[in-house]
Amino acid sequence: MRPGACLGAMALLALAPAAGCNCQGVAVGTDDEVAADTPRDGGFEAGDLDADAGSDADSDAGPAADADTGTGEDGGSEAEAWPDAPSTCEWYEMRSAFDGDCGGYGESWVRDPFYAPGDEPVLRVVSVYEPATGSRTGGPIRLHLRRTYRPVVLVLGAYESVEWVIERDEGARLERIFVYGYDAQEITGADDVPVTNHSPGGDHPGICWPFCSEYDTRSSVERIEAETGLAVRTFDGCYNPSGITLGDVCREECRATVACAGRECGWVPECRLECGGCPPGERCGSWSCSACAPSCSGRACGTDGCGGSCGSCGDGLLCDGSGACVPDATFPGCADVTAESHYCLTVSDRRPALLGLDSGTVCPFGKPDLDLHSEGTPDTGSIGWLDGSLLLCIERTGLHGLVRYDVLADVLTVAPVPCSGLAVWRDGMITEQMLSWGYPEGLTYFTSFDDALDGVGETWPWAAWAEAMTSHEDLLYWAGRGSDGLEVRSLPSGEVVRTITLDYDVSLGGMSVTDDGLLVIASGWREVRVTMLDEATGTWLRDVVPTAPVFGLACFVGP
Repeated sequence: MRPGACLGAMALLALAPAAGCNCQGVAVGTDDEVAADTPRDGGFEAGDLDADAGSDADSDAGPAADADTGTGEDGGSEAEAWPDAPSTCEWYEMRSAFDGDCGGYGESWVRDPFYAPGDEPVLRVVSVYEPATGSRTGGPIRLHLRRTYRPVVLVLGAYESVEWVIERDEGARLERIFVYGYDAQEITGADDVPVTNHSPGGDHPGICWPFCSEYDTRSSVERIEAETGLAVRTFDGCYNPSGITLGDVCREECRATVACAGRECGWVPECRLECGGCPPGERCGSWSCSACAPSCSGRACGTDGCGGSCGSCGDGLLCDGSGACVPDATFPGCADVTAESHYCLTVSDRRPALLGLDSGTVCPFGKPDLDLHSEGTPDTGSIGWLDGSLLLCIERTGLHGLVRYDVLADVLTVAPVPCSGLAVWRDGMITEQMLSWGYPEGLTYFTSFDDALDGVGETWPWAAWAEAMTSHEDLLYWAGRGSDGLEVRSLPSGEVVRTITLDYDVSLGGMSVTDDGLLVIASGWREVRVTMLDEATGTWLRDVVPTAPVFGLACFVGP
């Protein structure tokens, strides 16, 4: 996990409220959504919230979940969300709850929510755009601090002026307050607590984690961590709340010695705790390990059911769920589309789909509830296909970064890379980062998705301000916003090779170049249309009207 979440002070002006705010507490993940803060084996996989163990030495080696997931009491009553906190507790959980719906924009994050009590302080960040009153003259936001089992160092941030009204219950341990804001911030109700106030004119932590929209939100929190000497433990962002409650809830049942009592193995979801694994040759069932009989009957590849392998597939082939080697461009349930002269991988109605360029048929696949949309734009303008996986950039509450969807395994993985566009090149991927007021920060090339997971890439000194982008061989095709043509650049130098002028207006919802020289452009925002051009000249060839809107294209030549 790379700590940090900041929006530059002026940057929040460009943010429009968007749907998806979970402001009743730390967001609960789903099988198809996981934030880019949930490391497991180097990445983030949907439906897999088993996180790395906590880093605190005094956390008693208990359960941990470094996730944009949490309490599960969202939407419940006050009594359900905040049960009575006894004065002493051996194992507790940090919680938060905003008052109201955050104006539809914001999110919460917690690192290792379960802790043993102690005297080491925890750093908690609360940051907003403005108070619910929308006032520029210092509207109030009530911060109610319930009982805490460790001292709290509190960071408060806002863009507009806020009067932070601090209320504390018996047992609330507030050690220090740091304040950041573009406009002046005022603290009342905590005269006995040291306050370091960097407002007005200072940076502030923003309202999302670890980045959102066109802005990387991490650098300010890195500065906060440097100033306080502490690592951020919780982050709560909200557009315009009237108040927030913070506190600790005793969760003795989630202590490892309690939750795993009598259990040899298995996952305890309510505590996000793994009770242990089984040795080779055994499998976990009903909380205990038992002998497993490996079998490769009828399988040419994949698992033998006991942790071993039945073999691997050759070049151009993938192992499907039945253990068969199939062509890597095989898509479940879409055989009719892949039989057309040309077809494209795309996104339609938030799901991966195939588009037949002869018929216009759109064939969705994957889980019906798989959600690949981004907030603030109709959808992605560029996608990629690599090693049996769909690649795209997703930017919405709770899910930020470069996403890989393994088609046959039906697994979603997220790399925490600020990403607004991409193209596949040389078995790796080029990502466009649109930060700092919508201007491109540059293009970054990752030689593999694993490198993207680790944040290890090569940034090129030239940038493409692209509405849509794609690559073919050693050429990058991109179209800037509002342009009437495409620019073709050599990779990796960025030298302009030529331009392709479009002889009619087209709004780019994606584009791709096929091996036989077809330039395919999706027009998804103004009308549902896909246009095919001659790549060499830009000459119009024909149009097809898809049976459903599509966004993003990675196109192939059929059989």
